[in-house]
Parts: sequence; structure tokens; C-alpha cells
Amino acid sequence: MIESTKAMRKNSAFHHIKAFGVIDMDYRTEDEIKALKKSGIKPLDIAEVENILCVPELLAIVANNLRFDYEEIYQEVLDCVIDKISENLEDQCSKRSSAEIEFKLNMFNGKAKGKDQLSLALKGLCDSIDVSKIYDKNLEIYNQIIQEKNYKKALLYYNNKGLSKEISKFFKMHSDRYSSYIIWLLSSENREEIISALKEYAPIIDPT
Repeated sequence: MIESTKAMRKNSAFHHIKAFGVIDMDYRTEDEIKALKKSGIKPLDIAEVENILCVPELLAIVANNLRFDYEEIYQEVLDCVIDKISENLEDQCSKRSSAEIEFKLNMFNGKAKGKDQLSLALKGLCDSIDVSKIYDKNLEIYNQIIQEKNYKKALLYYNNKGLSKEISKFFKMHSDRYSSYIIWLLSSENREEIISALKEYAPIIDPT
């Protein structure tokens, strides 16, 4: 998606199409997001695109249709997600930190010439990357989510493609039924309500 959008924009003279890209957050830092936006690429307000099925607005719609108490469902899902983050804290921090370090390494000055200049450029870049500071910052993000039990922030920072399957059990469904049920609801009178809820997590695309 990222490279395709960049390529389309770079070669717009051949097709006269203004391309845009929508991606999930996926451990991306603010600096990386700013850089991507310059190429017309914007993220959803969720860590994984699969997390869009887990937003509280959809939980409420499903609970209402299946005659479940939404507050009870929400609390059960929240507790489950917070427990998952706690169990995978080191893994999440490491992956998020690795992604940030990789982004910084990609900023290497490829215009440096000669062995000495290349060595200096690499040393300067490596010296500017404080791994401990990066890791501690990300650890603080996840710990804050755990302490505050912030569900929306959890969906923004917690990468778990199987999260919607975990939610199925709270509606007494098999692991793949929750997502299928939402798709079915899109052909019901709930369609507009679902679309409206999903728009809250989508970026604004300005074609002008």
C-alpha cells in the first residue's frame, strides 16, 4: 500500500490520478506518520485493521441486536484486552521499539561520500538512537493503558490480529462468528449505524 501510493503519486503525469493510501497504525511513531502523510498516506486510529471490529460502538450494536447487556460485555472485553496487554507487555514494547529504531535507521544519509564520511554518517545516526529511552517511552505507553484501562487507546496501540476472535466468546459465539455477524449486520437496518461508527476511526481524505 505505502510503496504503491508513493509510486502512483510520483508518476501522476502518466495517469492524472491523485492517489491516497489508508493503513493501520501498526507500531508507527508520530515522526513516521508525519512523513507518510506527506505522501498522501494516513493511518486508521487503530493498531491493526482487524481492531476496527472491536471498537466499542460495534460492541454496542452487536450487544443490542443479540439482547446482551452492553455494559457487561464492554467490561468483559476491556478486562480481556487489558489482561492480554499485560501478558504480552515485553513483546509489545519490543516490537514497537524495534519499529521505531528501524524507522530511524532508514534515515541514514545516503548522500555521504567516501569511506570516512559514510562511517561518520553511520556513527552519528547510531549515536542518536537511544534504545533505552525508546523502550522506556513505549513501556510507559502500555503501562498507562493498563493502569487507566483505556480501551480505545488499547485498540490504538495493541497489535493482535486475533482480537475479534477473542471477543466472540463473550457473545457465546464460535471464534469466527463475531466478525461474520457484523458483516451480516451490514445488510440489515443497522448498516448506516455501523458505517457511521467506523468513520470515526478513519482518516479524513482531502482530494483537493
